[in-house]
Amino acid sequence: DSRGVQGELNRLQTHLDRRPFYGGEAPSYADFAMFHHLDNILTAEPGALDDFAPLLQFVDRVRNLPAIAAYLSRRPELVGIGTDPGLLDRQGTLITQSLPCEGPVFLEDGIFLLP
Repeated sequence: DSRGVQGELNRLQTHLDRRPFYGGEAPSYADFAMFHHLDNILTAEPGALDDFAPLLQFVDRVRNLPAIAAYLSRRPELVGIGTDPGLLDRQGTLITQSLPCEGPVFLEDGIFLLP
């Protein structure tokens, strides 16, 4: 069905047929927004884009941009999708919906700064 998820993914990948990014030769805000959504899809369902090589290649291109690669190496890991979503920092501190923190939590260099 061209109106379903598969159809939308096909439509999205056709924009990448002749250029590396949605805006052309260099990444734009639109590319980072699209990366965010595709990365979330791959986090929730790792094989979900296996039939969409241009989208996987796009994700890899964005992941390999130096500033993005540096950020991704430090960001907390999303865990517990479908059960108790949460974030795990680089020191192993876990914050989930069922294990919230009292007060604001800040993140510095991939480590939670707890109150």
